[in-house]
Amino acid sequence: MHGDGKDYQNRYEVQNGPQCLNCHQKIFDTGSVNARQHWIHKGQVSCQVCHAMPYKNCRGCHVGRDKKGLKFYKTGSSFMDFKIGLNPLRSPKRPEKFVTVRRVPADPGIFDFYVKDGLSNFNTLPVWKLATPHNIRKQTPQNITCNACHGNQKLFLLKKDIQPLYAIANRDVVVPPGLIPPKRTP
Repeated sequence: MHGDGKDYQNRYEVQNGPQCLNCHQKIFDTGSVNARQHWIHKGQVSCQVCHAMPYKNCRGCHVGRDKKGLKFYKTGSSFMDFKIGLNPLRSPKRPEKFVTVRRVPADPGIFDFYVKDGLSNFNTLPVWKLATPHNIRKQTPQNITCNACHGNQKLFLLKKDIQPLYAIANRDVVVPPGLIPPKRTP
């Protein structure tokens, strides 16, 4: 949808892909009410970290046969959540340390119906993926004050949020407690 006709590793490599700043360049102007906050966070957090709302996340997905022998797939429960993780695709184009991440319904046994251990390399990619949700708002629970985010461990994807089965796959997106920005003093 946002491509340029070339084949890329992921949608974030598309050269002409949409970016928030394509339309919102004035957020850095000195006349802007929040210009200082935008300059402080530029290159450190993606726009969605401050401006996205909770969104749908999914658990594992499985394929099988029902009682009549018909093929089906079943997605585990879904849940609404908002998590900030480490940027797994850090590059000059996406330099931010912190990004929003979403749980996708991948599971090591997802293809066992077709072939046993079909995802033998499952742990090479996280199931908490970089997300750029489109549910953007000017004011969100995490940007209402500095300390709504700073020091708020509930917003960050921590090791305790990951089931042991997925720990290795997500090691590069989990935020170590020492990297969570500390509470700010007024």
